[in-house]
Amino acid sequence: MMLLRWIGAQTRHNLSSMQQSLEMARIFKSLSDPMRIDIIRALCSHPEGMHVGKLGEVLAASGRPVSSLSFHIKELRLTGLLQAEKSGRHILCRLNCELLESVKIRLTDILGGEWPLGEKPE
Repeated sequence: MMLLRWIGAQTRHNLSSMQQSLEMARIFKSLSDPMRIDIIRALCSHPEGMHVGKLGEVLAASGRPVSSLSFHIKELRLTGLLQAEKSGRHILCRLNCELLESVKIRLTDILGGEWPLGEKPE
């Protein structure tokens, strides 16, 4: 009976680990586009959020085409990295800082608590 409990616990642990790996892969896939990295970077400096129009202006000023902005916002939102909510006639985008912190912690855990190339990035 004890062996069956242990096997059950190991199976749940393995499923949980596999689910976490799948979620991390999905998040990294979402971040694999340079435009999405730029969206994340722009929103990092505005923790209160930014309206889509203003976000488009910021990205356009850095030379990014904004014609596909809504597609990239949707992809980040579906992954959970970005939250979008209606604010009057505008849409306010905000980073999901809780999820980003979780990704940072899990990535550090995957790397064994050490960054392989020396100092940790800031």
